[in-house]
Amino acid sequence: MLIAMNVPFFFIQLFTGQDYWDLNVYVVIILEIVLCHSLAFQVVSQAKQNPGAKVAGGQVAWLAMKAGLAGALAFLSLWLGIGIALYAFLAAGAASARLARRAERKAWKGLHGAAAVLLLLLAPAALFTAGMLLRFTIELLFGIGGVVTFVAANARSFRTPARPPLRRIKEWPLAEKAALVAGVCLVSLAGVTVPAARMTVDEVMLPMRDGTMLATSVYRPAVQLGGLPVILIRTPYSRAYPANMGESWYNKGYIVVIQDVRGTFDSEGTFDALVSGGNDAFDTCEWILAQPWCDGRIGSTGMSALAITQYLAAGAGSPGLVAQAMEFGTADMYDAFFRGGKYAESDIGYWIWLNSKGSNATIDEFLAHPAKDAWWDNASLDIGGDYARVDTRAVHLAGWFDIFQQNTIDAFAGFYYNGTARARGHQKLVIGPWGHGVGSRAGQVPFPDWKDPAFSRWREAVLTEALEPPKLSNALFDVPSLWSEPNIAYYVMGDVLDPSCSANEWRYTNDWPILHVDAPLYLQADGTLAWAAPVVAKNYSYLYDPQHPMQTIGGTNLVFDEGLPYNPASVHNKSIGWGMWDQRPLLNRTDVLVFNTSVLTAPLEVTGRVKARLWISSNCTDTDFVAKLCDVYPTGQSMLVCDGIASVRKRNGLDKDELMALGTAYEIEVDLWSTAYQFNAGHRIQLVVSSSNAPKYQPCPNTGDPIARTYASTAVANNSILVGAAYASRLVLPVVP
Repeated sequence: MLIAMNVPFFFIQLFTGQDYWDLNVYVVIILEIVLCHSLAFQVVSQAKQNPGAKVAGGQVAWLAMKAGLAGALAFLSLWLGIGIALYAFLAAGAASARLARRAERKAWKGLHGAAAVLLLLLAPAALFTAGMLLRFTIELLFGIGGVVTFVAANARSFRTPARPPLRRIKEWPLAEKAALVAGVCLVSLAGVTVPAARMTVDEVMLPMRDGTMLATSVYRPAVQLGGLPVILIRTPYSRAYPANMGESWYNKGYIVVIQDVRGTFDSEGTFDALVSGGNDAFDTCEWILAQPWCDGRIGSTGMSALAITQYLAAGAGSPGLVAQAMEFGTADMYDAFFRGGKYAESDIGYWIWLNSKGSNATIDEFLAHPAKDAWWDNASLDIGGDYARVDTRAVHLAGWFDIFQQNTIDAFAGFYYNGTARARGHQKLVIGPWGHGVGSRAGQVPFPDWKDPAFSRWREAVLTEALEPPKLSNALFDVPSLWSEPNIAYYVMGDVLDPSCSANEWRYTNDWPILHVDAPLYLQADGTLAWAAPVVAKNYSYLYDPQHPMQTIGGTNLVFDEGLPYNPASVHNKSIGWGMWDQRPLLNRTDVLVFNTSVLTAPLEVTGRVKARLWISSNCTDTDFVAKLCDVYPTGQSMLVCDGIASVRKRNGLDKDELMALGTAYEIEVDLWSTAYQFNAGHRIQLVVSSSNAPKYQPCPNTGDPIARTYASTAVANNSILVGAAYASRLVLPVVP
């Protein structure tokens, strides 16, 4: 009977309940008091029946174990804790009822009945109150089920042989009256809580400021009991795709709004690769705030493109937006499309083409605006002071080999240092050894202890802090301590073959970049890299033919195939692999220059932005230069750490084009983005220089023609890297002291 009674408790909570860490503290206290109360009565009853017997130590230990188990499980899961505690309470109650003699029945009724009232009236009432405040009234179903089941199961125990008729309820013992009132009151609440907890989905065509209608799904309670906070998700991948995400956030007590961005699926307009995302997000948030089911607070979450929409929403100063969780995204669509001034053809170009259903219209429009100017204002928080409008607290997730790696770091810094007073200092950043998503390896290298140590916890804490009522925030655990712990978690990579390597671990800091020294490694006339400035001059020249570019192998790639073979005679339409990938197939090309340090005698840690400052010349008016930082293992592998590209016409700023004069020397900067890497003793630091990296970046035609999707002609460039006292070409590393 008791097992059967407990089944509905368990399944109701298992399939409809939610864990609230804050609430568990108070529920555990109530459960422990009631459980100990019931167990104590059982022990006393046994002692009265057999006055000469002593309570065995094992029995006491078993009772304590049951109480401890209920408490521990309630901390871990409200579902299991309440279920087991109720079972123990009912079992102890039934046992003590059987043990109670006729003269002790009145005492049993008062003592155990009071415990029943405490558990089955006060605990469900607390759950109901908290549920209303937490905006998740399904929790109350457990309390209702408990009252009904307990009253039904224990009716005989409460009844005396001379039970008066039901119409003489006033003669019932006080405990029985209280239990009956509790049952009636709480069962009556089911009429409110059951329909309120049922989810309904509204489909809305939402007008934007230019009249474009965006398809929007709203996950909300069927019966609205008041305003709730909202989770907003804007996606180009169909609002039906993250439907389970909508239900998941709804089950945590939020209204959920999921929207197809313009030009995708059921939304009107042309897909513009999120350039209009800031304005559209602002208009959507305005509409949400005007709805009766919104309490005035909006949070957002999502990965990749869903993170980009969040960054643009924050930069637009979207009203009501107070908390965000961005994974592997960018706040600068210009830099994603034109990294170093170069068209990211096989990654972002392919992504735009795919989401445009095979149309090149948006790509052509982007290529018609190669300058980072006001045209990109709505899609780049770097332009127009957009970071000053950011008023959200957020957590940002990045990978060292993600296509948006530096963009995510820059966005975090923009929020953290340049946002409003509410945003400044209230951001979290996690950077791991991953690509465009969390995984167990980075290309060909499996790093130990790669799992995310903080993002999931920080995401829940940031959203809870901003969207949950302050009175129910946990004074003991995550929320108050959120901003007292370091705000940045980053993984330092290193030699995975050496078990004594002191890297390959997570570290924490409050500022980015961390303390470091920008140390130059100079290119030497003998093909080496050295800390000493060069004395001997030399020009390293090679022929770069855009018809036969260098194949992309590894790196921060979005579109790749790990199974593609390297073919020096042609380039695949996808990159070969991603992340740390052996570069040796490329090093014997005639259009590739390789510079190495001597063997390191001690580990060297590099954490921060890596740049190559190169003195160059060419027989063409325009060309490109690529730089790759590699770790050469004692076994010979040349493992890519980070890389970058620079369009020479953009050498004086991304907002303008300046062609070269033939044969003139220019100093350019190649931005290799950031890393956190330890070069181990016995290894060499390697710099690889060339003029192409295809298909990741469109090969430069060397003609000086404006950037375009295709070119009528190309030219072979004779490009040179200059070294010597007058031309100090160098690799600048952020060396950690």
